[in-house]
Amino acid sequence: SLKWTRRQLHTTKTFLNRRSANPWNAFVRKNLNEYNEGRGTGDRMKLPAFIKAHHAELSSKYYRLMSTEKEDLRKSVVNLRQSRVKVVRANPKVLQKDINATFNIMQNEWTAIHARTGFEGMYLAVRGDAEQYHEPKLFYTSKVASFIKDVLGMEPKRFALKIESWVKRVVMNYENYERKIVETYSIALDG
Repeated sequence: SLKWTRRQLHTTKTFLNRRSANPWNAFVRKNLNEYNEGRGTGDRMKLPAFIKAHHAELSSKYYRLMSTEKEDLRKSVVNLRQSRVKVVRANPKVLQKDINATFNIMQNEWTAIHARTGFEGMYLAVRGDAEQYHEPKLFYTSKVASFIKDVLGMEPKRFALKIESWVKRVVMNYENYERKIVETYSIALDG
């Protein structure tokens, strides 16, 4: 059936799936940093070359580690991840690409959840500032779409635009209007 096929196609759980900390990776990173310590930029060994050149030695040392030492390595990776400063992207185009990629993943996950479980739902995100360039992001299942059309009397996209216009209310400041607008730009508002 169509429902069974959709469930089979959408059985992945990839939404923001972050790999857990791996003690082997932490061990290799620690050894690489120790090896490269004191070396100039052009003399440092890259990770793939380091592993290739020292694989037997690394494996031997790693397998001799106690489980508590491996757990300490894993915890060091977790602490490093948590201590990293989150970069705020100031470039509007980069923000737009980030938002589009994130919402594409969300749409795939919602489609998969709906196909697997029959769960009905929607999400709606709109820009909260005139400086943002992305358009409203909206996902809805067919029953939610019919609810918006029948109960609210509008298309789902129009509903999203109405919410966006409500969120982005602009307040005009008429203080020093004559000097700041009329004299500077030779523009006057009528009406």
